[in-house]
Amino acid sequence: MKALKTLIILLLFFNFLNAEVKINAPLTFIVNKPYVFEIIASGNEVNFPKIEEIQGNKVELISSVNGLNVINSKVTRNFIRKYSFIPTTDFTIPSFKFVIDNKEILTTKVEVKKQEVSKTFSKYADFELSVSKASVYVSEEFRLKLKFKYLDTLNIKGLNLAQVNFDNFWYKQTKNQKEYKQGEYYVHEMEFLVFAQKSGTLNIEPFEMVMKLVDNSSNDFMLFNNYIYKSIYSNKLTLEVKELPQSIKLVGEFNIDSSLSKTEVTQGDAVSFKVKIDGFGNIDDIDDIKLDITEATIYENKPTINTNIVQNRYFGTYEKVFSIIPNKDMLIKPITIKYFDKNLQKVVEKSTPLYKIKVIKQNKKEEQLLLPSKKQEVVNKVIVEKFSYKNSILFFLLGVIFTLFIIYLYKYAINLKFKKQKESNLLAKIKNSKNKNELIKIIIVFLKVNETLDKKIFQLQDISDEKDFKTLKKEIYTIIKNEKGIKK
Repeated sequence: MKALKTLIILLLFFNFLNAEVKINAPLTFIVNKPYVFEIIASGNEVNFPKIEEIQGNKVELISSVNGLNVINSKVTRNFIRKYSFIPTTDFTIPSFKFVIDNKEILTTKVEVKKQEVSKTFSKYADFELSVSKASVYVSEEFRLKLKFKYLDTLNIKGLNLAQVNFDNFWYKQTKNQKEYKQGEYYVHEMEFLVFAQKSGTLNIEPFEMVMKLVDNSSNDFMLFNNYIYKSIYSNKLTLEVKELPQSIKLVGEFNIDSSLSKTEVTQGDAVSFKVKIDGFGNIDDIDDIKLDITEATIYENKPTINTNIVQNRYFGTYEKVFSIIPNKDMLIKPITIKYFDKNLQKVVEKSTPLYKIKVIKQNKKEEQLLLPSKKQEVVNKVIVEKFSYKNSILFFLLGVIFTLFIIYLYKYAINLKFKKQKESNLLAKIKNSKNKNELIKIIIVFLKVNETLDKKIFQLQDISDEKDFKTLKKEIYTIIKNEKGIKK
């Protein structure tokens, strides 16, 4: 019995000495898809090298399994590790050095090439891409349609658009989606509006649709179904993209409009200036509008850009509001936009009008310092000379009364201080403002903080009635008092 145990131990020992390393790695990869390779090391004690990078690509260990194999009475201990990374160009998996049972073993190098993805041809499913036009200008919109169909006999549990290749293109999905039955196929359609970002011959590489199918060949009798995943690739598209005229960014049809709240203001008052651009095309590429006016103080809101799909075209609006406080008579020069109109095959230029603002200066009363005359100086001197001891008693009593009055004022001020502690300095200033100009100077710094407050500021500029001023002041006071983050 002891001899048999010894024989088994020796057998196991000699089999473990049969150390080896094997690498399982595909010879091709698909761009933007994880590349997975496996290393199997056999032996008693295995020292794996650190594999953290391959030709600049970060490598991740995704699984590690240890186990025993018994084949034809031979027992081996296996160490299996799987690695993954996402390459973009051809690469070489280098030779790795392993130390197994104190013996150095090198793996073989593996040359891996990029695999060009091509359309999947199958009688079970089909994936097709098409475009509304194959020749466009930079930033000109066109429609890209996806049509995927599969046999109704397939037991599909899910579809996933796993890969879309929009390199060098900007895109936005539309609401044009359909699902319908066509003969023995189910059909799914969707649409994108696409804009090329550079000129030249550009490719839209094949898209990938992943089907989740029930595996009917599985022998698993558990309650849960087993699934298999099948990738279907679309066709590749090639477009000719033409360069726009120099310095032109916009393509489409646009309009520009503007408005000024008033053309005549009192010095210190503000006017509201609004610019609006709308139309079909790449409105997101409009440069932010700025006003360069040295004769005024300018406050501006952030532009508002809204886009939508209208009549299967990309439509948008750009709006921006300025608050201008002119120091003197001034001009708002025309604002110009330029765009390329493909229908007219030329650059179109549109501008806003020239605005003139007249500033009415306020009349300030000059205060004069009145100096006493020589006659008045003599009178004052006589009064001082007639000052008597009896008068000093009278002044003493007046001093006592004055002191008591000061004490009363002090207590009143203390009570008032505690009462006003509930209000911030800003709210107190607003409450004590006497006219619209004074109030505008207090709250103009909060322009663009609160949309409702912005409207009240612009209304404040146009009022003239004292009653309206008091009403609007109360509304502004309430907004700032209730709005967190405005109080200072």
